[in-house]
Amino acid sequence: MEAVDRIRLQLLLPGSPWEWKQKLLDVMEQGPLGAPTHWGEAEGLRKPYQRETLVRFGDGARRGDDSPVPVLMRTTPPRYNASWSMSDSVPGWLCIDSRMRLRPEDPCLFFELAKRLATVLPVEYGLVDIQFQEAASELLLKEGNLQHPRGYVRWGPDTLFARTFFGPRLVRLMGEASLWGCGAVVHRLDNGAVMLDLLQEPWLQGAAVLKQRQQQVFSQLVRTGIFSRSEAGWTKPGERWVPPSGAEP
Repeated sequence: MEAVDRIRLQLLLPGSPWEWKQKLLDVMEQGPLGAPTHWGEAEGLRKPYQRETLVRFGDGARRGDDSPVPVLMRTTPPRYNASWSMSDSVPGWLCIDSRMRLRPEDPCLFFELAKRLATVLPVEYGLVDIQFQEAASELLLKEGNLQHPRGYVRWGPDTLFARTFFGPRLVRLMGEASLWGCGAVVHRLDNGAVMLDLLQEPWLQGAAVLKQRQQQVFSQLVRTGIFSRSEAGWTKPGERWVPPSGAEP
């Protein structure tokens, strides 16, 4: 089994994740990765984690003119950093990155955390990206950054990841039958979102196997017309792409 080097989670929501802060913090504190040990008003700052202090800061910051990006940290295994948007822009975003060396049992926990968050939050689109140690760059599921929120609004989602979440709006836009018939492992969550895994237990698969499966499944779902496309070097929206309500390109 190939060792996992890094896992990244990203969820896009119809507003700042802070609008659902109680559910968000409940999952982070009680979820499979364990509670955060520290937090900061911005990346690089670190204070012992106290929920009440974070909530007071977040509520006050949302009434101000600036939009900080708070960070949650866990400094004991499994280590992670979590950050989210505080502004009213649509979509809002939540990102969680693994930190330092992962233990063999950790990848499964990150995937489970993503599922729990996508179940309690009104997810529009989400993903879990996995990178393996010493894997060639051409085997990355996506090079560089994950799904850029503004790019998502303008052009639609980029691609599929080891685990991809489609909110109810996207499911209607794509046509539910397309998801269930694409050959991936598909589950419906309690809030109506659909969770699509390229393969069963993707964290146990190798980089080459996941990349091949990504290409196979994407060739089916690209027909829905919601994914961004490239023409003559330019990125264009999918033929049937409709941005989320309230979003500004």
